[in-house]
Amino acid sequence: MIVGDIGGTKTQLAVIPSGNNKPELTHLKRYINAEHDCFDGILSSYLMETGTDKPTSLVLSVAGPVQQNKCLMTNLPWTLDTQHLSQAFDIPNVHLINDLAATAGSVPYLENEDFAWLQTGNNEAPAESALKETVSVLSAGTGLGEASLVYDPEKSDFVVVPGEGGHKNFAPNSLEELNLLTHYLHETPHVSIEMLVSGDGLGRIYRYLENSPDWRDAVVPSLSDADQSKNQNELITQLAFELPDSIYEHTVSLFARMLLSEASNLALQTYSNGGVVIAGGIPPKLLPFLEKRDSLAAFINKGRFSQWLSTIPVRVCLNTHAPLIGAWAYGKGQQASD
Repeated sequence: MIVGDIGGTKTQLAVIPSGNNKPELTHLKRYINAEHDCFDGILSSYLMETGTDKPTSLVLSVAGPVQQNKCLMTNLPWTLDTQHLSQAFDIPNVHLINDLAATAGSVPYLENEDFAWLQTGNNEAPAESALKETVSVLSAGTGLGEASLVYDPEKSDFVVVPGEGGHKNFAPNSLEELNLLTHYLHETPHVSIEMLVSGDGLGRIYRYLENSPDWRDAVVPSLSDADQSKNQNELITQLAFELPDSIYEHTVSLFARMLLSEASNLALQTYSNGGVVIAGGIPPKLLPFLEKRDSLAAFINKGRFSQWLSTIPVRVCLNTHAPLIGAWAYGKGQQASD
């Protein structure tokens, strides 16, 4: 089985031998999407580079909604179609699964060391906390995705409930966040959570603060003076660690609070006694900011449900291959049902 994770920025592909009860990734390769016109070119290159001969299954985790076996990528001008891929590459079984559904589906197969725990809640054995309870999953990267993992006692297994919650309206949790929202409402009639809590969102928060009265004269050094070999978000993050009490640290701290606030919104929406898993490429890089007391306070700050939120586990997924593992789990399930 070939498994893939196609995000807005990069694609990862790997082979997992058929019949495995545990996902063992081999021939793992990474491609930059901007260097390719479509996914077909990436898959052709991968098959040639790895010498993979006549795969029987291809399961792709994709950053966008899957409808009628097709996906129009949300942050990439690509359309993926299972019938086309099956015919073009002579692969009998091709499946598409939403990337957040894949990430959520990976959670039961991950180990305790795949997580950094922000809050263990009332569980003495936190690794067991999600085994028979609903779990909320968020992923912050190029975009923001949300899904839920619901335990089905009749099947003794989890059911993944995908969603596009990142496109809900952003809800401010402080006066500063309200001013941030108001600023961007002057530019667009719809400010989604993803617009502010994602890779692009980090830059939007910085640009708002840069022109606000409190920080207008405090942007030292400016991003234009910094290392131009890195993109803006990497520079903001780097300077946030290097310059305490700077606009950069404030940008990342605000981002962390907003991410955890949305995490608790999702936990409330699905009553996730199994807690929250925060995944994606960004959260592991910002772990010290997510661990701060005021960040966790933003998670708990939900009025009458603050006490309940303080009892559920909150963890950051450190395994960057979670969508690939989830794609494998989905493909394994499809094989069992055939």
